[in-house]
Amino acid sequence: FHQNLEKGEIFLSQKTYAESIVKQFGMLECNPSKTPIEVNCKLTIPTTKNEAIMAKYPYQSLIGALMYLAVSTRPDIAYAVNFMSQFNSNYTEEHWKSAKRILRYVKGTVQQGLQYKKTGAD
Repeated sequence: FHQNLEKGEIFLSQKTYAESIVKQFGMLECNPSKTPIEVNCKLTIPTTKNEAIMAKYPYQSLIGALMYLAVSTRPDIAYAVNFMSQFNSNYTEEHWKSAKRILRYVKGTVQQGLQYKKTGAD
């Protein structure tokens, strides 16, 4: 949170939180992604559940962490996180990779946030 009352500006970001989830999910050394989701992403809900795969990846934890970020200060990832959240109860390794892509995007954009500026005369 930064404010400049003289200019009438407020900047909200969650840089520390974004960095912490990148670290939490072991992505500190990853290459950042330019976009949070692939263009024309065609993921679908699997027809059967594979409990072994689902137990292997903390998918729901990652989506929850990203959802908090999206709702609070990062509307740029909101669509991607919302799209990926539909797979919370049934996901595969392909879904996990797509969710990590959002995290790779966050890693490259940790400085982003919301900026509000005063306009006009009061």
